[in-house]
Amino acid sequence: MSDKKVPKVTQNYKLFSLLESGELVTIKQVAEGLDITEKSIPVYIHELRNKFKAEIETVRNGKQAIGYKLSNASKIKKNIPMYRVGNSIFVKPEKKVEEEEAPVVETAIAPVLEDQEESKYTHYSEPEINDLKDSLGLGSIGSDTF
Repeated sequence: MSDKKVPKVTQNYKLFSLLESGELVTIKQVAEGLDITEKSIPVYIHELRNKFKAEIETVRNGKQAIGYKLSNASKIKKNIPMYRVGNSIFVKPEKKVEEEEAPVVETAIAPVLEDQEESKYTHYSEPEINDLKDSLGLGSIGSDTF
């Protein structure tokens, strides 16, 4: 077997393929071809009509839709993508990253402290903390006196 997966064909392309002949396609045939429920078909028909300007005629028996006909298949065929753009199922080959030596740049920056983790935090003294608490109205919270 091949390592590459076969991309999935879009639902729009499947629907277009079913309707491309221009003949009546029943709702049951569309549902089986797209592997969806019959109640979901109008969503895909609507998308094909609005997104790709398909001229789809709904064939009805009274109020009940029984099928669909596509009349401008030759005009819209080139606009309907067969596969999704940027399909996530393709595996991109990993790039080999070669480690390059960083160029040595001499600067006039003070030497870095060995304990960088501690240097990125600000330390406050006890009187500074008490002043902050007082300014926030938290002076009595956390003190030992009640």
